Amino acid sequence: VAIKLLAKGTGKLANEMALRLRDEARILGLIQHRAVVGVDGLVRLENGWAVVMEYVSGVDTSMLVQHGPCPIRVCLEIMEEVASALHAAYNHASTATGAPLRLIHRDIKPSNIRITARGEVKILDFGVARADFETREAHTRSTLFGSYQYMAPERLDGIDGPEVDIYALGLVAARMLTSLAFAEPPKHATRHSSFVKGIVDSIKARLAQPDESMDEEQQQVFCTMLEQMLAYEPEDRPTARD
Repeated sequence: VAIKLLAKGTGKLANEMALRLRDEARILGLIQHRAVVGVDGLVRLENGWAVVMEYVSGVDTSMLVQHGPCPIRVCLEIMEEVASALHAAYNHASTATGAPLRLIHRDIKPSNIRITARGEVKILDFGVARADFETREAHTRSTLFGSYQYMAPERLDGIDGPEVDIYALGLVAARMLTSLAFAEPPKHATRHSSFVKGIVDSIKARLAQPDESMDEEQQQVFCTMLEQMLAYEPEDRPTARD
């Protein structure tokens, strides 16, 4: 197993992180999907709380890209698994209420997507996730959680919908395909348009390499999908199911 321990701290933030750690254990216990790390339980130790979860042997995608760009079909399979898990997490019905869990990860990034030696995909770290369930403890939005480099523009305005995970997954795909580290997404619409164009142009150059197995039409379909995932307006992005 893997044991996630809460670092020692004091004050309001430390208390909120303790609530979020306990919420993470409950969230993982509610989701059953092959791409979501399993949880064995929440344990109270002498110095605080710990989550006992499935140990996932492998590497995360941030380590993969250190060896260069990922093949397009590998990238697509990883994207499909993550999107499938995001769809299940958002739409899975709570056993207590029967209502959808409406879980949003809010921190999709390469280091939170792990690949096993058998090619399994696992999403890690639901510690800053939001979900609708009765036993949730952390409700405050006083702190903006997540990674700015993969953060959708609307999150700075306190808007957290399932679209933020789609946006982040689009940036993860761009990172995998190019092995480039892009700047933080601009929050201004005009600058954001140029930002996305630069990413898509980099991917088009990568897909034009002779070692790739996509024809011109398939490349265009993929680039169009990626542009939609990185749309400035949340309503313009596809759903995880799409």
